[in-house]
Amino acid sequence: MVSGRWISPFTGKVIQNSSEIDIDHVVPLKWAWKRGAKGWTRAKRERFANDVINLWAVELGLNRQ
Repeated sequence: MVSGRWISPFTGKVIQNSSEIDIDHVVPLKWAWKRGAKGWTRAKRERFANDVINLWAVELGLNRQ
């Protein structure tokens, strides 16, 4: 289990249980794919998908709505 403290960018809620978070992409992967990522190398797509600047920790329920 991962421990830490995350603050939801949508609600400002402090989350301290890692099982209550989901990771969301600021720029959705599907959106990027339709706008040129399909022409990138696999390595570049992986770097983009895992870039911490493009990832937000959000409440599990909000991300799945």
